[in-house]
Amino acid sequence: ETARDWTTDALVRATQVNLLKDKSPDGCPEIKPEDNRKFKPKEMARALSEAAKEMGIPLQVDVNPHPLGLIFGLDRAPGHLLLDSDRKLTADALREVVAPAVDRLYLDLQSRLVQGKGYDSKDLTKFQKDAMLDNMDSAWTDHLEQMEENKRAAGLQAKDNNPAIQVYQKLAFQTFSDTVATFKDGTAKKVIPTMIRTLDLLDKVG
Repeated sequence: ETARDWTTDALVRATQVNLLKDKSPDGCPEIKPEDNRKFKPKEMARALSEAAKEMGIPLQVDVNPHPLGLIFGLDRAPGHLLLDSDRKLTADALREVVAPAVDRLYLDLQSRLVQGKGYDSKDLTKFQKDAMLDNMDSAWTDHLEQMEENKRAAGLQAKDNNPAIQVYQKLAFQTFSDTVATFKDGTAKKVIPTMIRTLDLLDKVG
């Protein structure tokens, strides 16, 4: 997996949250893997645009009024994504659409840094490593704190047919999965915005 994959996954998850938060009583929907309902293109475009803005990713999302409009090439322009107005999308299908758009944007930024600013592959790898390191400490600290909370919760939730150790193991597995997702999302939110800020700074310096 790469930062591009993580960015795509983070965008899809954030889009799901935006789509479902209005339908959740507390505005904090729980995203389940089996939840693969279909959404109208305009709903999806609005939620995806909000997610991209929240993550600092310059992705313009539009609904194409007619499939023939794709011949103009906007669906292939960096930072631009066209959704087919005749196709309702699930989260899985959205990932297939978003991934190429993220790739185009990342490769465009990479090309501008390498060809225009003299960066090389080691410099680009450093963007990802720095973003990972920035998130590692906080993600691990939060993980340890939640594991301590899991110990207390396991004792409260334990029953004769569901001993505390089994409850703790289940909570620990979920906590680990959440920590990994949080770490990936946090990294994804930094890589592309950092590349953009670097380009802007280098342009100002001259």
